[in-house]
Formats: sequence, C-alpha cells, structure tokens
Amino acid sequence: MFYNNTKTMAAVGGVLLLISISACVFFFYIVREQKLTLQDKVSVQAAAEAHQESLKKMMTMLEETKLDRKSLDSRVLDADGVINFLALLETLGKEQGVTLVTSSLNTEQINDTFERLIVNIRVSGSYEGVIHILKLLEQVPYQSELRATNISRTSVEQRDSWEGVFELSVTKFKKHEN
Repeated sequence: MFYNNTKTMAAVGGVLLLISISACVFFFYIVREQKLTLQDKVSVQAAAEAHQESLKKMMTMLEETKLDRKSLDSRVLDADGVINFLALLETLGKEQGVTLVTSSLNTEQINDTFERLIVNIRVSGSYEGVIHILKLLEQVPYQSELRATNISRTSVEQRDSWEGVFELSVTKFKKHEN
C-alpha cells in the first residue's frame, strides 16, 4: 500500500509541477506583453514631452523675436502701400526742388509671399537736387536697391539743368485674394 500511495503522490506532484510550469509560462508572457506595452507608452510619453518642450521653445522664440519681425515687416511694402510709397517719392522731389516723374511701374515675382516693385523715375533739376534725390532713394525706409542710374546734363545753354533716370527695386508683399 505504501507503493500505491507513492505513485499517487508522484502523479499528483507531476500534475502540480506541470500546472506550476504552465502558470509560470503564462505569467511570463503576460508580464512580457505588459513590459512591451509599458515601453511603448513610455516612448510615446517621451516623444510627447519632447514635442511639448519644442513647442515651448518655439513660442518663447516667437515672443522674443516679435519686435524684430515687426521691424522687418515695416521694411517691406505691404500690398496696399504702393500708392503711399509713390506719394513719398513725389514729396521727396518737391522738397528738393526738382521735378520727379514716375515713368513706369512693374512687378517681378520673387516667391509666393513677395514680389519686387520696379519703379522707373525721371528727375530733372539742379545737379545738387538730382544728386540729393539719388542719395535719398538709396536710403528709402524699405528693402530696396537702385538697379540703374544715369545722370546727365540736359542742355549746354542752361548750366545747372540736369536729369537723372533711376530704376528702383522695392520688395513688397504680394496681394493675396481671399
């Protein structure tokens, strides 16, 4: 009888061993899946925190450069400021005692945001007046460049009769239709 009892205990022990091993393997897979899920959550959280930090830095930079951007915007003609710019040129001519005529206006595309306003200007008057207008055109308060200049005497009889022809390129914002 002692022999049967040992067999029964060995069988029960073997079944318990198999159940224990199966439970351990089952829990191992559950823990591994939990670990993988947790790693995914941690990496998503880290990416979200990095993105949030990047946004904070950009917002800080945006706030720090606000005045600089505003200053740059004022150096570029807006789409509706062309008439005011031409009036400024006329005023400069009147103040210098010369005749200033805008002979043509054209635009050149730069990109989707900006274009160049090409202004051809004819100035006639005294040599000092024409030269002073040239100096003022070089210093207009916008992003600009003088592309061409030509200064000549208009007549030999009139000693102080000069003419200047200038091509001025001014950067301006494109007018976007909504």
